[in-house]
Amino acid sequence: MRLWKPPSLFFFTFHKCASVFISRCVLQRARGLTHIDHAARMFAGRSAAPTRFAPRGQLYGPLRLSAEGDVLDHLVMPALVAVRRDGVRACLMVRDPRDMLVSMFFHSRDGMALRPDLPGARKKEEERAEAVRLEVDGYVLNTAPRFFQGCERAVQLVSDVPSIHVLRYEDMVDRWSLFEEQLQAAFDLSPRWLRTIAEESRPNDVEQPGSHKRSGATGDHRRKLLPDTVAELTRRFEPVLRRFGYIEP
Repeated sequence: MRLWKPPSLFFFTFHKCASVFISRCVLQRARGLTHIDHAARMFAGRSAAPTRFAPRGQLYGPLRLSAEGDVLDHLVMPALVAVRRDGVRACLMVRDPRDMLVSMFFHSRDGMALRPDLPGARKKEEERAEAVRLEVDGYVLNTAPRFFQGCERAVQLVSDVPSIHVLRYEDMVDRWSLFEEQLQAAFDLSPRWLRTIAEESRPNDVEQPGSHKRSGATGDHRRKLLPDTVAELTRRFEPVLRRFGYIEP
C-alpha cells in the first residue's frame, strides 16, 4: 500500500536572510517532507542540477533568488517555472535589501576563507578584495544593481503566485508571535523546534566579526551606512521596499 505524501514545498529566499539558519532549524526539521538542498550539493560539486522536481513529499530549498551562475540558471529559475506552471506550494522569506547588502559586505570582508579546492574559493577571495577596497558604502552601491535583480524576482513571484506564504526576517527577530503563526502556516514543526528557532534567532549582544551570524539585528543599514548611501539604496529599491512593507505604500 502506498503511503500518502503531501504536496512538495519550494522555499525561496536570499543570501544573508538567515537562509543557513532556516535550512537547519526549519527545512531540515519540517515534518512530513524530505528536505533536499540542491544548491548545497551543486556548490560542493556532489551533484548536478535536478532535471525535475517531484510533485509530492519533497521540501526544496533554500532556493536563493540572489544566486548567480549555474545555481540561478539551472536550479532557481527552473524552480520558479515549476511553481508558476504547476501551482505547487511555495514559501518566500524576505529581508530589507539594504540590510542584506550590509551583511553581504561584512561577510565578504570578514568571513572565513574557503578551502582552495572548493569551486567558489577564487570568487570568495575576489569578493573579499573588493570589499576591502571599496569599504561598506562603496561595496553596497556597487553590488546593488546586481542584487536588485533577485529582489525583482521576489516581487514577480508574489505577483504570479498569490497563495505563496511570505515570511519576513524582521518579524522573526522583532515580532516573534506573528512570525511563529506565519511559520506554522507553512511548515509542520514540533514545539521543541519552534522554541529553538525563537531562542537562536535573537540578535547577538555584541557584534562578532567573522562569525556567520555577525549581529542578527534589524535596521543595520541605518547604523553602518552614510545617510546619502541609505537614500540612494532606498531610491533604487523603492518598489521592493514598498511591496514587502519596509516603507509606506
